[in-house]
Amino acid sequence: MSEQHTEREHARLSPSASSRWMICTGSIQLGERVEAVFPEKDSPFAAEGTQAHEWAEKLLRSEYEDGEFDPDAVPEEMLKHIEGYADYIADIVFDTGGDVLIEQKVDTGIDQCWGTLDCAVVEQDGTLHIIDFKYGQGVAVSAEMNYQLMIYALGILKKVKGLKIRKVKYHIYQPRIAGGVNSWEHKAARLKELSKTIEGQAKIALSDDGTIVSGKHCKWCPAAPMCPVLSKEVIEKVSENPKLMIDPAYMGRLLKAATIAEEWAKEVWSFARVRADEGQVPDGFKMVRKRTNRSWKADVEKVIEADLGTDAYTPKLKTPAQLEKIAGKPYVAKLCEKKEGELTLVVESDPRESINANETAALVFAEEGA
Repeated sequence: MSEQHTEREHARLSPSASSRWMICTGSIQLGERVEAVFPEKDSPFAAEGTQAHEWAEKLLRSEYEDGEFDPDAVPEEMLKHIEGYADYIADIVFDTGGDVLIEQKVDTGIDQCWGTLDCAVVEQDGTLHIIDFKYGQGVAVSAEMNYQLMIYALGILKKVKGLKIRKVKYHIYQPRIAGGVNSWEHKAARLKELSKTIEGQAKIALSDDGTIVSGKHCKWCPAAPMCPVLSKEVIEKVSENPKLMIDPAYMGRLLKAATIAEEWAKEVWSFARVRADEGQVPDGFKMVRKRTNRSWKADVEKVIEADLGTDAYTPKLKTPAQLEKIAGKPYVAKLCEKKEGELTLVVESDPRESINANETAALVFAEEGA
């Protein structure tokens, strides 16, 4: 097995952050200045994702190399998802007979830009599959025009120089989110054209000529709480004429700005909280203790059970997913229903099917009047 994922050295131009520095070329230097005084801390979600990747790597190496894998050591839900990931790769290999490359460190040839690809499958007929395992469930990632995957593909092309690659197919395997498993492909010649654009933006990002540009990529930027462009945009948007709210075009722009503002506000609060922990409490604020609820002391369950018996417990019906493990899917399917979800407003890039709210409302009224 390769080195532990948490011990890997990170490139200054990380492929995983390329969706940001390709657009906001000034974010690299701004982020480094912020991190110098506000080091980024790993979140529980990041730690969970790292663990899932490490287990997924062990599983793949046990199937395609001489590695060992103990499924009993993996949390149940995580095991289900990494086995699904392995099955997805197995289907590609079965269909193509390609060679599997696991956790490949790729050097793109671009200054200070390298990374580690989760998996690649190389077909002898000249098709390269780039597969990225995403364990997060917050934001769906698309394979289409995904710069991270393109950078990985550039690195793999250098490793397989003896084989003429004609087509590149990118795969995102993100099992814990709707629409998370998707793919996109193009001819290899297009990647060579795109590489010039990637290299050009990388050079600017490393120079003093980078430009700060706000957008959805701000969500993952370490400099977001202190970004002058982002804060200015938020302030300008919320101060516009509220009478324009009836205009759908304006409302669309405002909602997009509000989404950015919401993420920015979270980053600002997080930044301020860390500084407050260090004794630098912002003016007009104070540190207090959160309210808590009563909880049982440790090791009192046996005492309560002895005194009160079954009166100490509340029976609760298991969920359909839990009962499937006992009675099987056919049994549960006969007793289950899945109601239609309520309408909600999302951005156009959301993978779910669009619903005409007017038609839906008309249908409801017609049924009520029948």
